[in-house]
Amino acid sequence: MMGGSGPPAVEELHRRHASAMRRIAASLLGDRSMAEDVVQDVFLGLWRRPARFDPAKGSLRSFLIMQTRGRAIDTLRSDASRRSRERLGHHRDPLGRIDLRDDPDARVASFVVRQSIAQLPEHERQVIHLTYLAGLSYREAAAELGLPEGTVKGRIRAALRRLRVSMAAAT
Repeated sequence: MMGGSGPPAVEELHRRHASAMRRIAASLLGDRSMAEDVVQDVFLGLWRRPARFDPAKGSLRSFLIMQTRGRAIDTLRSDASRRSRERLGHHRDPLGRIDLRDDPDARVASFVVRQSIAQLPEHERQVIHLTYLAGLSYREAAAELGLPEGTVKGRIRAALRRLRVSMAAAT
C-alpha cells in the first residue's frame, strides 16, 4: 500500500504519521517488524473504512495513534495467547487438540461444549470458532468476516450467554 502504490492522500498521511505510529507500536511490541505490520494494518483500515475517523472527536493524528495503540495491544494479547497455547502443547496432540483418552471428566466436558457450540446459530458459532478456537481477537475476527467490530462483540456476548445456559442445563 505504501511506497508509491497507494492513493496520494494515503501516501501523504503515511509520510506524516507513520514514524510516530511505528515508535508507539514498537515501544509496546518490542519488535520493529511487528510494529510495521501494525502501522500498515492501521493505514489499511483507514483506507478501507475512512468514515471511522470522526474529526469532531479529535485530530487524525490522535485517531491514528489510538488505532495503532489498540492494534498493538491486540497483537500482544494474541501473541500471549498463542505462546500460552504452545506452552500447554505437551498435553496436546499434533493437531493441537487436548488428549482426552486418560480423563473421562474432560471427555464429558468436551462433549458438552461441542454439543452446545453446535446448537448456536451459524453467525454466533462462526465468531466463537474464530475468537476462541482459532485464537483471533474480536478485531481480527471482524476483519476476517468483513463485519463491524461492534457486531462481532455483540455476537460473542450473545453466543456466550447461550453457551452458559446450554452448558448449565447439561450439567
